[in-house]
Amino acid sequence: MHQRIENLDAIRGLAILLVVVGHAIAWNYSDWHEVCLFSQMQSKDYMVGGAVWQLIYSFHMALFFMVSGYLSGVSAITKDNIISRIRTKTIRLLIPYLATGFLIYFVRGNWGYWFLLTLYEMSIVWMFLNVVLRKFNPRYVLWKDIIIMALAYGFFRGLSVIPIIAPYIDVNLLKYFIPFCFGCLMRRHSVVERFVKDKNVYTICIVLFFLLFISRYLTAYPLLYTIVEKVDFFCSLSALCACIVVFSTFMNGVYYKSEKLFAYLGKVSMPIYILHILFVIQIVGIGEFILAQNPVTSITIQIVYSFAVSVIAISLSLFLYYILRRSALIRLLMFGERS
Repeated sequence: MHQRIENLDAIRGLAILLVVVGHAIAWNYSDWHEVCLFSQMQSKDYMVGGAVWQLIYSFHMALFFMVSGYLSGVSAITKDNIISRIRTKTIRLLIPYLATGFLIYFVRGNWGYWFLLTLYEMSIVWMFLNVVLRKFNPRYVLWKDIIIMALAYGFFRGLSVIPIIAPYIDVNLLKYFIPFCFGCLMRRHSVVERFVKDKNVYTICIVLFFLLFISRYLTAYPLLYTIVEKVDFFCSLSALCACIVVFSTFMNGVYYKSEKLFAYLGKVSMPIYILHILFVIQIVGIGEFILAQNPVTSITIQIVYSFAVSVIAISLSLFLYYILRRSALIRLLMFGERS
């Protein structure tokens, strides 16, 4: 079990690294929405300028939710512990979301880290879904789990189209519900985990993800892009393929020292997530330079520069974290950590 948990920490560590890299890329553009938010009507330079960001954002947050689903998969929620579980999640996620909302507002101009709120909502939804699964599927039958989870997903999707209710439905909850549930299925059913570890599945997922991702750049076939986007909207297919590749890589073992480094980052992913926004260097001139290059040079600069900036931002974030954590109150409010 220790090795399995370390694998999950490593996956979370890769995900938090990609979060910082993605921000390092986007914040170098004077208007990152114009470059990074893909449209087939973009110029070629803008498409290339946002390509690495698009690749990262196609799956990196889904990794967090799949890890959370895996860790939640066999949790037993009962009437005796549900209140304590909600209290734990409130301390770990909701309080930091509320307490650090001012930080991102001051630095970036919008309130709060959406991931903390969405993961909190997902955790609460899972607690009640867990009760349903325990009642109607006490023997952990795979097809029953899939049906119950699919019905829950359909229920929330249905609510999202009702005009009165739709404004109160978190779109990110819907977007990452399937990766979360897939993580639950991996933990609850060894056959699903074996499926993820299978080398043939690994190869298929790499190829399928590449085909789905590259379809957006085939501007001569806009219908293909529309179909792929619709499938992803309802099924999160691209993200699932990429996440399976990452899970398979770490579950089957990677270079030992690399896994240790990623596992360390995973264990401190919350303070990195909270604090890195203070240290990601924003130099608009770099963004303009990137957009002026040929595709190969542009992508190379994006990768090299963003990783260098990310190393600096992560290092400074952890330095500040180890100073702040000496205060029990700050640890609780900002990072959801209890002494």
